[in-house]
Amino acid sequence: MSVKKVKMRRLENGIPVYFQPDHTSNVVSIVVKAGALKDPPNFLGRAHVFEHFAANSTRDFSTIETAKMLRTYSSEYWRGAGIYTTYANTAYGCGLLRKRNYILNLFPLFAQMVRYPNLSHHTTEEIIRVEQSAVICEWALHGEDNIEERASMKLLKMLYPNNPVSNRFDCDPNHLMGPSVAKELIKYHNEHYVSSNIGIIILGPDGRTAMSMARRAFGDMPEKQAPSLISLAGADIYPQLSGRLYEEFEYGDTQNKTFHLLFGFPLEPFGSAYADSIEVLVELLETHLQFAIRDLSPGQHLGTYHPRVWTDSTNLHGTMYVWMPVISMDGAKRAEEVLAEEIRKIHDGKFLDFGLNGVANKIKYMTSAERKAAIKILKGSHMASLYFF
Repeated sequence: MSVKKVKMRRLENGIPVYFQPDHTSNVVSIVVKAGALKDPPNFLGRAHVFEHFAANSTRDFSTIETAKMLRTYSSEYWRGAGIYTTYANTAYGCGLLRKRNYILNLFPLFAQMVRYPNLSHHTTEEIIRVEQSAVICEWALHGEDNIEERASMKLLKMLYPNNPVSNRFDCDPNHLMGPSVAKELIKYHNEHYVSSNIGIIILGPDGRTAMSMARRAFGDMPEKQAPSLISLAGADIYPQLSGRLYEEFEYGDTQNKTFHLLFGFPLEPFGSAYADSIEVLVELLETHLQFAIRDLSPGQHLGTYHPRVWTDSTNLHGTMYVWMPVISMDGAKRAEEVLAEEIRKIHDGKFLDFGLNGVANKIKYMTSAERKAAIKILKGSHMASLYFF
């Protein structure tokens, strides 16, 4: 099976357009390199709030027209539309659509969200009032109901207390209520939604059609450089922990408790030369923990369902997580002891003790540099642990 390559051309103002002629694909997205990393201390979530009101209405599309288009073409209003904010970026687009003409109808809408959101001071105030409840509800949902997200953020702040990537990208409700929010958002759009921060993705149409769509929407945009990334002075991008950090918190049902043990390890940032070795470690460690904690469980209150190991990384940092849910504190203590033992084994170079050929073969092909990187990752002195129950 041949691999279809994504091609790239640039508009005259430098904006890259990524396209892939493919009759089975119908995807458009406009990505703006302006996420939570650009949030100032007095307005956490500014990028996220801006995304909310930019997606509310634009110069040529009212709130009702925007909602109708997204619901019609994306099947479900917010699930089908890929409008979201991350630490690094904000994206305006959609997932795979059923018909090609949906792209032609939706792309101008997303382009206007980026270029021409309703930015008059009066209109911005109105939209903020409309979106306040949505943003505050997201804050409450992500902060309380999604306990895994809450635990992960607690762990990040333990590992990286001064690193801006540990900031949550939801808006602090108090910051959202400030008197100068509208002015801040107008200034933010003028500074960061510029040509040097924008990329366009159009999958499906041929190159000529894709470039025509992009040129029609962004061709007259002046070439402009965004402000440089925030200063990282003092940010503990590579924390050197002198010992294990530990925290615990309680939530939920007092009758049916689950005890969770979450460990975190600092990693290299996204794009590291050791990315392959990290992926091997994830698979290896999860396999070992599954066998040692679940399959060899000595009792019903000491085992787990399925332990999970995964990674998350940005251009500033990476983290490897180990999550083990159990039904007793004794089980959590045992899980912690087993994890420490498995880390010691890998640290001592005993990669091949467990007889799964798939994992063992991957380890064999790791270079000596990758082996050293893997050992460094799993040193116990670079670890934080979090109980929540």
